[in-house]
Amino acid sequence: IADGIAQVRPATVIDVAETADTVPRAALFSTGGVEGLHEAGPISIAETVPLPTPDGSLALSRALTAQEGLKSALMKERLSASVGGPTYDTTFKFQAPDKAEFSLKDSTTIFIGPTRYERTGSGPWQSSPPAPPGFTWPTGYYREFWGAMAAPRLLGAETVDGVPTQVIAFLRPDVPAWFRIWVGVADGLVRREDMRAEGHIMDHDYSDLNGPITVTPPK
Repeated sequence: IADGIAQVRPATVIDVAETADTVPRAALFSTGGVEGLHEAGPISIAETVPLPTPDGSLALSRALTAQEGLKSALMKERLSASVGGPTYDTTFKFQAPDKAEFSLKDSTTIFIGPTRYERTGSGPWQSSPPAPPGFTWPTGYYREFWGAMAAPRLLGAETVDGVPTQVIAFLRPDVPAWFRIWVGVADGLVRREDMRAEGHIMDHDYSDLNGPITVTPPK
């Protein structure tokens, strides 16, 4: 950070096949099979922030607790491998304690606890166990995705979809990856989330928090 400008140039390529143990399934289970998505690409991010930035540990802890209390959520993801590269849009449905559904291109995937269902187009469903210990949401999901949550800082306040939020930035050093989350002032729930690492530019928008969302196994 110099003169109020924070410049981030991550230096680790995220690859689904090679980093399954260190990069959380929460971050990657939407992207398998997308050719070229995790190839290294240029990322240079410049943000102007007021200095000094206050410590965000308590605010981040509050957000984690609030997220783990969710019953359901809708999440829209925009994911690309490099600045100006192709963008892949995915809509996720989550239902506690262990259900999720998403589609990427012509592939649909459903997680129901210890079972993963997949199909391409209108083809037959195939079932298989997910990677141990199985899929859970929200318990464990954000702790795994956000990792050590190092150096949390408060970057100010913004309004997201009419909701007053507090912006929190933190680092996941083992990837490394840089996060920003926009947390509702009133309820501590995340409305927006950015993750930046080399080869991985990901934005999440949350809606329908605790809404009438149902995920069911295919028939």
